[in-house]
Amino acid sequence: MTATLPGSVPASPTSVTDMEEALHALLQSLRRDRLHEYLLGLAGEDLDRPAVVLLYALHTRGAELRMSDVADKLHVDAATVTRKAQQLERAGLVERARDPQDGRAFRLALTDAGQRAIDAVLAARRQWLGELLAEWTTTDRTDLTRLLRQFADTVDRHLELLDG
Repeated sequence: MTATLPGSVPASPTSVTDMEEALHALLQSLRRDRLHEYLLGLAGEDLDRPAVVLLYALHTRGAELRMSDVADKLHVDAATVTRKAQQLERAGLVERARDPQDGRAFRLALTDAGQRAIDAVLAARRQWLGELLAEWTTTDRTDLTRLLRQFADTVDRHLELLDG
């Protein structure tokens, strides 16, 4: 069964195939270990990917989150978040506290050191993107940004339909 967004028009097979190949190539490049190592080197941080993902999730919310909410946001099980949170807590990057509304649950928050770490990673990523796009025109960068946001929004809406 295929979920179709209301008002959507099917793209031509060739353009979809070309787009799929381009997206696959892009995702493969962005997932390379060497890129992760390069960005962490620029940032001066020693973090694995799951740590960066968890720190980023807390950073984007700007507040403490229940561990179960982090797991939902990252689409992983709670045990995975608990293990990573314990590692990051030992490293001084996050702090856990009992949820005042539910004493069985814990909330996670970035420490100052955790905020500095994710800020450094994000600054390194922006520097890298700036270098990649240095020769692009402002119009091309603006168009890419607009189209990426539009595509991400469309993907999110479709996934919401699937989650139903």
